[in-house]
Amino acid sequence: MDYLASHNILYDKKMLKAEIFMLIKAHNPQSTYLTDVVAADKGHQVLRLPVGHCELNPIELVLAQAKGYAAAKNKDFTMAVIERLDKEGIQNVTIEKWKKCVDHVIREVESHYRTRDGIVEQAVERLVTEVSNKNSSSSESEEILVSDSEDVSNNYLAVSRFLRNAIKVMRFTL
Repeated sequence: MDYLASHNILYDKKMLKAEIFMLIKAHNPQSTYLTDVVAADKGHQVLRLPVGHCELNPIELVLAQAKGYAAAKNKDFTMAVIERLDKEGIQNVTIEKWKKCVDHVIREVESHYRTRDGIVEQAVERLVTEVSNKNSSSSESEEILVSDSEDVSNNYLAVSRFLRNAIKVMRFTL
């Protein structure tokens, strides 16, 4: 909140953290990275992994294999031996092992997230249907539903408010 005030950004004290984050993001210019520029010049696009989701990064699986090799072979527990075994473990990573790790992330991990995303979408869709069919007397929820259906792609705050109310209702219906 101090950041918003110091940058003369108007906000509502009842806003959720996600709403405040979107407000800050809207008032900050987008960073341009040299890596993105160079990749774009060559006809490529840099894809970044979400923070805190190492399971989406195949290199984590590769490094785990290399560390596993070093751990299994380590009998002396000296730094010299550990360094040698780490190098051997990395050298043992073949193109086939890399491909298996990449395939695992694409086939298993991404499909897991896609399934979870579908479950959430179905729950929200069911909730929207149930709430709109109840013809609630609450003008606030009707207003949010109308706003949500008209401005979903353009109005983050309306969607956020709708989801906040949807979560309250979900606690009682699930």
